[in-house]
Amino acid sequence: MGGKERAPHAAAMAEKATVKPRANSRCRTTVALISGRIDQSPSALSRTRAGALVDSCRHDHVPVGTSRPSPRSTRARAVLGLGSEARPADTHTSRSSASLPESPMAATSTSHRTAVRRVTAAQIVSIAGTQAAEIALLYAVYQRTGSAAWVSAALLCSFGTLAVATPLAGSLGDKFDRRVVMVASDLAGAACFAALSLARSPSSLLALAFVAALTSSPFNAAADAAVPNLVLASDLAWANGTISFGRSIGFVVGPAAGGLLVAALGVPAVFLINAGSFVVSAGLVLTVRGSFAGARSEDEHHRGLRAGFRFIAGDATLRRMTLAFAVFTLAVGSVLVAELPLARSLGVGSIGYGLIATAFGAGALGGSLWARRLSATTEGPAIAYGSVTTAVGFGAVSLLPSIGPIYGAMLASGASDGVVDVAALGVLQRRAPDAVRSRVLSAFDGAVLGTFALSFLFAGAVVDALGPKAAYAIAGAGCAICATILWPLRHRQGPEASR
Repeated sequence: MGGKERAPHAAAMAEKATVKPRANSRCRTTVALISGRIDQSPSALSRTRAGALVDSCRHDHVPVGTSRPSPRSTRARAVLGLGSEARPADTHTSRSSASLPESPMAATSTSHRTAVRRVTAAQIVSIAGTQAAEIALLYAVYQRTGSAAWVSAALLCSFGTLAVATPLAGSLGDKFDRRVVMVASDLAGAACFAALSLARSPSSLLALAFVAALTSSPFNAAADAAVPNLVLASDLAWANGTISFGRSIGFVVGPAAGGLLVAALGVPAVFLINAGSFVVSAGLVLTVRGSFAGARSEDEHHRGLRAGFRFIAGDATLRRMTLAFAVFTLAVGSVLVAELPLARSLGVGSIGYGLIATAFGAGALGGSLWARRLSATTEGPAIAYGSVTTAVGFGAVSLLPSIGPIYGAMLASGASDGVVDVAALGVLQRRAPDAVRSRVLSAFDGAVLGTFALSFLFAGAVVDALGPKAAYAIAGAGCAICATILWPLRHRQGPEASR
């Protein structure tokens, strides 16, 4: 979320966009701000957020870009059963996991929680490293070119690549051992960033960034699809909340570390550090004891790259969820562009601007932790009521007169969004059969990433024409529509209620 400011010799501000946002939220992004002169300390990269595609650069006459949601970030997933929908046309009902099988790994609470903590540690390390490297990449591209077009190209290399590659990469987690997929993705990412440390020209930086995005795309779907096999069904929400909290830490720490490391060590060193973080992540995944997959069926519906899309198309509740989250992501794009103009209009400067994002991120961290106490019977209500809270929070920003209450509204929106993300992922994992789970996750992510990208086609124009508070009003209205679509979930009483 954000806007931009530029003096004649100013650098670029850039933002990393999250489902993935995936804090691990549907609308948040990990952000990089390059402010001041190019020869100024690049630690400025870590001070605030900025967000916008190049079409919104004219708002403040500065180069802006919004990058991809990290493959390990914000996840806007929800596959939810509606108690009132019998799904007569659902061809996959008999295959969906109304009750997840207990994994052999989940024999004791200690063993399966240790597995989840190791997966979480792997995510913290790799996400923090990736965010730091993203700061370094954008800084290097702008330093070499001074061009907003090049910054946009760098962001689109990752964002656009993920939107296309994620649904396809999800098939790897269903076809092969998910542990192998995760480790291979990490090691391939390490190789890409090691190569980036040697790249000097903007074109070579972008080419390697494109390859890095391709190699990272299988990791997240494979990781999330594996979680139900590593834990007891009753502990699934705890596991998702723990991993979500860890991802959020990575998104908070990474950009700050990136700016400091670029200033102290230089861009190539940051790329090498990120390569090392991928190796550490792979090592942690290898130490996890337990099965990363369950029994896999040879059902005709579960074959092929498009099986995830077919599963969603054949399930009335998934079609409903896809619509709801598409409305959400379409509505919140303008908020990403409006944050900095809002801060300026209230006279709070760059620090106040950064605190808007910080408030949302802090809320998301708390929401992720709280959501660990959810269960199959409370996930649906949490999604319904949490979506209402998010809508109220964004809408309130458009009406509040001063920055203090706005911080409170963003804190509430972040907390509810964190709860919704964890609950939605849990329901998705329970409903999708193991044989097709990675592809369902990836198909849903791909659809939501697509609508999120579309939101930036008009976001800059909305803020320019109507002002920053209008963007929050639009976001609140869109979230209200999303909440209306999800409202029947308040009566949901676990996976069995949708059968």
